[in-house]
Amino acid sequence: MSLILLLPNMIRGYISNFPETKNNAYKYFNYDNRVVQERVPRGDEKAPYTGSNQFTDQDYENLVAFAQTKIDRYLARYSMDVACDDALNLAVRSFANGRFDGKVNAGRYEVLLGALRARCGVSQKKIEK
Repeated sequence: MSLILLLPNMIRGYISNFPETKNNAYKYFNYDNRVVQERVPRGDEKAPYTGSNQFTDQDYENLVAFAQTKIDRYLARYSMDVACDDALNLAVRSFANGRFDGKVNAGRYEVLLGALRARCGVSQKKIEK
């Protein structure tokens, strides 16, 4: 007998690691059958502004890849942790003309920083309180 586990579409990739995705009340509500579009599209142009909830895993993957190219080699000689942190800060502010600027909260930043550190081969370390 095989067990089939059905997961909602939001639980994948980077988005599945964000604290607001892990620690939520999704299991208490059934919104899987919601109406996706409430109005008839009029053909208006899409607004240029994108909110933080409109980014996909591919957007975050592109951000981490861009941050990897921005690692300062002088900082990396002394501390790869600091170099990754600096590169991610620079990437958030400058990638795609500031598309992510002001839209990455602390929880998302930690997930993205962990992914960048994993790409650079830096071991994960927990900060104990």
